Amino acid sequence: MNNSLWQSNLVPQALWSSLPGSRQGAGAFAKHQQTNNQFSPVDYVVLGVFLTASLAVGIVASFIGRRKGNADDGSAGSDEKEEFVMGGRKQQVIPVALSLLVSFNSAILILGGPAEIYFNGTMYVLSIFGEQIGCVLAALIFVPVFYQLRLTSSFEYLELRFKSRLVRLMGNFLFLISNVIYMGLALYAPATALQYVSNGAIPVEASIAVSGVICTFYTAWGGLKAVIWTDVFQSVVMTAGILAIIIRGLIDLGGIGNVWQISYKYGRIEFDNFSLDPRVRHTVWGLVVNGIAYSSTFGVSQASVQRYCSVKTMRQAQLSVVLASLGAIFFVVSSCLAGLIIFAYYANVACDPSAAGWIEDSNQIVPFYVMENLSIPVVPGLFIASLFAGALSSVSSSLSALAATTWEDFFKPYWCLNATEAKATWINRLFIVCYGVSAVLMGLISTRFGGTVLQASLSFSGSFGAPLLGLFSMGVLFPFVNKYGALAGSVCGLIISGWLSIGSYLNGKQLVGLPTNISNCDVGTPGTTLLPTTVGTTQAPVVEPLDDWYSLSYVWFPIIGSAATTAGGFIVSLFTRGYREEVDEAFINPYFVRFYKFLSRSCNINLMRATPSNAVQPVDDAEAIEVSELSKQSNSPSRQGDDEPKPVNQSEDEVQPGEVTDEPKREGQSGEEDRPVADKKTD
Repeated sequence: MNNSLWQSNLVPQALWSSLPGSRQGAGAFAKHQQTNNQFSPVDYVVLGVFLTASLAVGIVASFIGRRKGNADDGSAGSDEKEEFVMGGRKQQVIPVALSLLVSFNSAILILGGPAEIYFNGTMYVLSIFGEQIGCVLAALIFVPVFYQLRLTSSFEYLELRFKSRLVRLMGNFLFLISNVIYMGLALYAPATALQYVSNGAIPVEASIAVSGVICTFYTAWGGLKAVIWTDVFQSVVMTAGILAIIIRGLIDLGGIGNVWQISYKYGRIEFDNFSLDPRVRHTVWGLVVNGIAYSSTFGVSQASVQRYCSVKTMRQAQLSVVLASLGAIFFVVSSCLAGLIIFAYYANVACDPSAAGWIEDSNQIVPFYVMENLSIPVVPGLFIASLFAGALSSVSSSLSALAATTWEDFFKPYWCLNATEAKATWINRLFIVCYGVSAVLMGLISTRFGGTVLQASLSFSGSFGAPLLGLFSMGVLFPFVNKYGALAGSVCGLIISGWLSIGSYLNGKQLVGLPTNISNCDVGTPGTTLLPTTVGTTQAPVVEPLDDWYSLSYVWFPIIGSAATTAGGFIVSLFTRGYREEVDEAFINPYFVRFYKFLSRSCNINLMRATPSNAVQPVDDAEAIEVSELSKQSNSPSRQGDDEPKPVNQSEDEVQPGEVTDEPKREGQSGEEDRPVADKKTD
């Protein structure tokens, strides 16, 4: 078997073929039965307590949120849908930041991060610098626009900006497909690890079904607030699981100094690869440029928009994104340190399990190490619980986001325009259940087809992310891009990104691996067969016309797809005279609005025909929020006839029939809600 390490362009991870649930992993699973410790009853109890606690936290959080919301509003039925989907837009910064963090750091990172370092070295650690750049860009470019518009669905922006429902549906299509695939894979990852450590006592299918049902239940019951507080609990479990590996490993190896020395001896320590060759797996330039893709993850993803729009002010929204990026540093560094510890242990104390034939896939290295060396009761259970914590947090975030976009973009405009708050909430719950079933089915499909199809699914899922970044970037940054450019650019980016990521996998060009140590292997051990000391081997080179194209490092895939989307959008918009169309300033990043106005005044270069913003009222000051809260507290339960001015950030459901305000309606507003509505008929 070829143990190459392939990377998708979604999350850095090692090769997923031959996981224990797949056909190729059967050999390693059999060897594990002969040589490894088993999951103890205490470990099963720990895992069961975690799953039960996750369910309980979600239910309790939803009850507390409802009581608090009813006490604040003075009525039991007001703003029910807003509370369910957006948490009432009154959430705290720290819980939201933790929810953002764990939503995009799943079991894939906990398994794949250490495996990446074990087999390929520490260059990947430098990705944290790219992530910070991407998160800062998200906070400065996307958050100001989406927060001011007070949107529920990030794809609603696309229709408002490009005056085209087709563009909105295009963005939604890319999001829906990629997230359904990703949810199935997120459930599949911890399920295979649990089957591995339990010696097959718990089938993959059972784990996927149980975790999917639990996640779907607390998400449908409690909405965004339940998801956020369950994410907080799960972030603690994830941290404990990875710290258990680090602490025990450092004790066994005599400290970080010994780990570093052993890793350096075998070429695992590297931070200075400045090569300009894009075919090199990890370089400083590639990892930094790849970080731009994180502006999509934290800036335009529906799961992120839901979270940072649920806080009280725009400054808090930006702060939550920045804090999440700082937390990502901890998870990346911790997973990389765990990888070095596992490598140092098998290089110095034991024998490389991959070279010995004990594992057939790189992702088995972490659970293999845990069962061999952390067999103290509770610890293996805690580690598997941390994997499920990462999976549940990611899946619950996607469920909530998918339900919100389906309601806002597909269902509400056509069938339920005048639906009550209670009806809208229950329909959202129904969508969550439907997508939960889809996630479980996708996870089960992954177990049936095994490694090859699983890798292809990761490639297929990853190819949807890059066009989304390009599409939203064109809308927020470039006012001269019109709907024709947006559609053409999205199709172009999807073709290029899919061709590159799927073609690279099928061509098998990303074959890498560093030497490992087999000097301590006991050839007499049953089931031990020494394999070559390198994980990645290459066949005799056969020159193909597209070899260089398919040999590009995975870190360049997102930026290439986004660049193709943007370039296609620019060209088509130029030929369709997009620069002549007027754009509301509210739909363009405020910093770029100033920049385009400066070009117009100073250089007579007119790239933006803007109209004054009629779509939004400013809500970025904490003082405005406080005024709103004080106003609501001072009003009588029956607010009809009040003649005080309404706070500028009044949400749509706070306006009661017959209420009188001194502030005239702005042009383009309906009077019932302050969210933007397209003035012109859309496609």
